Amino acid sequence: MAHIVIDVFEPDYMEHLLSAFMQVTRHNLVQQGLSDYYWTAIDGHSITIERKSWLDLLNSLDRLQKQLRTATNHADEVGLLVEGVAVPLDGGEIAIYEQGKTDKYLRQTKISGTKYNNIMAYLWELDKLGISVYHTSTIKGTAWALKAFVDNSQKTEHTLLKHYVRTKAIKWQSNPMIETLMGIRDDKGTFIGEKTAQELVKKLGSLYDIMQLQPESITYECSGVGLATAKRIINAIKGVK
Repeated sequence: MAHIVIDVFEPDYMEHLLSAFMQVTRHNLVQQGLSDYYWTAIDGHSITIERKSWLDLLNSLDRLQKQLRTATNHADEVGLLVEGVAVPLDGGEIAIYEQGKTDKYLRQTKISGTKYNNIMAYLWELDKLGISVYHTSTIKGTAWALKAFVDNSQKTEHTLLKHYVRTKAIKWQSNPMIETLMGIRDDKGTFIGEKTAQELVKKLGSLYDIMQLQPESITYECSGVGLATAKRIINAIKGVK
């Protein structure tokens, strides 16, 4: 019998739906660097999929990038499943339709100022980087889609285009040093953005190397870092060391 692991924070209703198709267990997948759903294909490669409603997607694009980056370091194949219906309006804004909890109809829940073409470009870029993107209209649709994904991943040969099961090459590789710098915080919170972290690693090297420098040296090497920020960086790194 097919088996899927779902994150502890996914809805109980999803576990109920999936248990009709396959064996289901729950773990804190996010704590393990994975997404909301996880299973292993017949050839042994691991698959994890992040589920986002359209509202969640629009409200968490930056956080989603970090989630997907982390997942690519812990699974061979990573996917994003977007749930709900997004309808572009005349000005390019997005009307979101979702199924209510007590009825069978899709209802408009929000109109977002985010432009539809910008979101499509974002999803297109994810796909080009090796993150497969899927769409379903409701939570039941998501359950059926996951059933199809798990079932098909257990086949050694497919008739569609006559291809074999294989991993999708992920071209998006994260740099642990950059992510460490972005996570460093002081009493005012985190303050190192992605571009600054990239510049620090490229021009200055490791955390140890940065910590040994004078603030003036950091500002000289990294044009986007001021003296006050350089002092915060050094003190924050010493704090974690």
